[in-house]
Amino acid sequence: MTILTRISRLFKADIHGILDSLEEPESILKQAVRDMQDEIDNASLAIDALSRQQERLQEKQQALTANIQELQQQLHFCLAEKNEVLAKSVIRKKLQAELSLNELSRQTKNINEERNQKIKETDERKEKLQAIRDKLALFAEQTESSHASTVTGSNTTITQDDVDLAFLYEKQRHAEASHKGDKS
Repeated sequence: MTILTRISRLFKADIHGILDSLEEPESILKQAVRDMQDEIDNASLAIDALSRQQERLQEKQQALTANIQELQQQLHFCLAEKNEVLAKSVIRKKLQAELSLNELSRQTKNINEERNQKIKETDERKEKLQAIRDKLALFAEQTESSHASTVTGSNTTITQDDVDLAFLYEKQRHAEASHKGDKS
């Protein structure tokens, strides 16, 4: 979780100033991307595990519900036969099953909430990761264009001689245009 805090602070601050102060900002960002991807992968595994646990609990709930219905039928039979001792035994089993069902319902609810929270957090992490990847790509493009302009920049410097030569060409063109205009 601390990596998320670091990365969000990194991008909230003046990214260019921070990146200039780092020795290798691109490799640090790439490492941050790998770390975030690992966190997302781990969270996805946890979500899958919670989903499986939730399914198991729901299966147990269904089995207990069926058991409670069967116990209810047994209770009606015992009461119809006026067998109070057996009816109390069935009631005890039914109460225990209902208690277990309530506990399973509580656990299922908690797991569902935890799973939904992890899904929400993972989605937020994925969005942040994509934003970082976009910024990393932009940074790489800026770095490449900076290197390209440095390489080509030395060849495209305009000197005073270039200006003087262009001035003479323009002056000659103007004179020729004026000369043609006089002949017409």
